[in-house]
Amino acid sequence: MRRIGVHGAGMVPISDMGTAAGAVVLPWYLLGGAPMPDLVADAALAPDYATSLVNLVPGLDVAEINAPTWALDGHGWKFDGIADALDTQIVPDATTCYLVQFDNVTWGGWTRLYGVWDSVNNCGTSLVPAVGGNHWAYWGVGGFQVSAVPELVSGVFGVQGAIQAWLDAVPYGDYTVWGPGWANITRTMYIGCRNWDGVAGEFRECHVKRLVVWKTNVPTAIQIAAVSAAMMAM
Repeated sequence: MRRIGVHGAGMVPISDMGTAAGAVVLPWYLLGGAPMPDLVADAALAPDYATSLVNLVPGLDVAEINAPTWALDGHGWKFDGIADALDTQIVPDATTCYLVQFDNVTWGGWTRLYGVWDSVNNCGTSLVPAVGGNHWAYWGVGGFQVSAVPELVSGVFGVQGAIQAWLDAVPYGDYTVWGPGWANITRTMYIGCRNWDGVAGEFRECHVKRLVVWKTNVPTAIQIAAVSAAMMAM
């Protein structure tokens, strides 16, 4: 496996593509043939806080709600679990997929690493990593139960629409439904907490290193696994 700079963001893992002149080098979020995402933010490899908010693909940048701490230490954004929050500026739909890489997460009950809830439409999506025990990835009005041993303090966590959750490149399809399926919502997904009807809440203390969101183009399971594995290797 070679390592090569991509988009000036530093050193990222690249699949073995040979050394022939003119070989195409893909950024981590396109590995495995993954389609172009709507949002890619790499806070861990960014040279400064302002750059950490910049979308690496065409689309809206991450917007600041209450600035998390950022340092040039490879951990990305540090959310305080009290008020820190960022906005993806993406409203999810029924097939939206995303992966969030985090570390140094602390126990916070049902507080959220990422997500949105629209009570008018009774629908949303969010991530609840626990420290030990079960972890939940919510989608629509149901959730994927993800069991992880030993304690989960870091990882790459996300969902593939209503199909399955992903944790460290492993799919989990144990989905529990508490009501009707996906409804169109109007709220954007927040980072470091959950967007509850336009208000940041349920804050989780953690670091978020990078994330990728697909809405326009939906990846396959094989592609999500490839991107997740690439994130884990960084």
